[in-house]
Amino acid sequence: MNIKNVVIGLTLSFLLDSGVVVAADYDKGIEAYEAYDYESALKELTPLAEQGHASAQFYLGQIYKINGERKNEIKWYTKSAEQGFVKAQYMLGQSYEGQGAFKTAFDWYVKASKQGDYDAQHSLGTFYKQGKGTVQNYPTAIKWLTKSAEQGDYLAQNDLADMYKRGEGVPRDYSLAIKWYANAAAHDDVWKARLGQSSLGDMYFEGNGTLQNYKEALFWYKRAAEEGHWPYAMHMIGDMYKRGEGTVQDYGAAIEWYKRATGTAFLNPDAMYKLGIMHREGLGTLQDYAEAIRWFREAINSSFGHAAAQNALGSMHEKGMGTVKDNIKAHMWWNLADYNGNAIARENRDEVEKIMTSLQVIEAQSLARECIDQYQQRYCLE
Repeated sequence: MNIKNVVIGLTLSFLLDSGVVVAADYDKGIEAYEAYDYESALKELTPLAEQGHASAQFYLGQIYKINGERKNEIKWYTKSAEQGFVKAQYMLGQSYEGQGAFKTAFDWYVKASKQGDYDAQHSLGTFYKQGKGTVQNYPTAIKWLTKSAEQGDYLAQNDLADMYKRGEGVPRDYSLAIKWYANAAAHDDVWKARLGQSSLGDMYFEGNGTLQNYKEALFWYKRAAEEGHWPYAMHMIGDMYKRGEGTVQDYGAAIEWYKRATGTAFLNPDAMYKLGIMHREGLGTLQDYAEAIRWFREAINSSFGHAAAQNALGSMHEKGMGTVKDNIKAHMWWNLADYNGNAIARENRDEVEKIMTSLQVIEAQSLARECIDQYQQRYCLE
């Protein structure tokens, strides 16, 4: 008997058996992870991770991230990333970005991007565009966003289109903007397609890179609204029905679309403001000042400072529409609207001051200051 051959055979058998066990444990861990059974996943994956299994280390990072255990999240992402596991490099960048450690995040995005990870390429392009963790560099931002977009990343496609539309880092090019919006709009996932669809609607609505075409704009807005439940698109559809653009003017339909925009998970303060206008003017509904005030307040409440709604609410108080005539409250709301950039409100405030006493002005300014403190403008609504 050749002892050497026996030893080699036993060693190979052990290694093969170990590989089978490792694969089985890993598969069990991933199966548990995908079933949201994180306790079982940790049990199966931790021994493998401690032995240096890069993918197991990555999934441990994922689990600890979900559990909110930042220290262990960083620990296992780092171990995996240092072995070149690309998704761990990207997620480590995400973790450091979330902590505000932009330079460290940037370094990990670079590593993952060079390996071709489109999520990392999008983040890297965004960092170059914003000057986060590095010097702002639009051409380099375009380079990395293009690499990500060419792999089908819808966020990169939309961001790249935005840069071509605005002329950031490249000559303004509406045709290329439309191209990339169209690519994003063609995504199989309707939730991912909706931003591109809505932006295509904007291009047709504005006549950028194409002839102005309200019907085509309405088509794309409706796709984003009906398939992707996108509040901005719903709001735009409401505007188009209100004005009769690309369709017959229909105030009732406008109200319905504005309401749909306010009833989604992503509340749309502009649609709330428009509902206030519709009720104030009695367009598509009975004139109802109290309901108008309610919607103006909803708009302010949801955006922590909707200037147009603040200006409108000031007018309601100044004229006594749906509320007691009150120049102090009118001044307060106009002052807040001016603070948020509404020039008409500034003129309104300055005019009402002419008929107010000094003590009334001081009181109104004090109320506005209380609203602005710590940006808690909801305080004014109580």
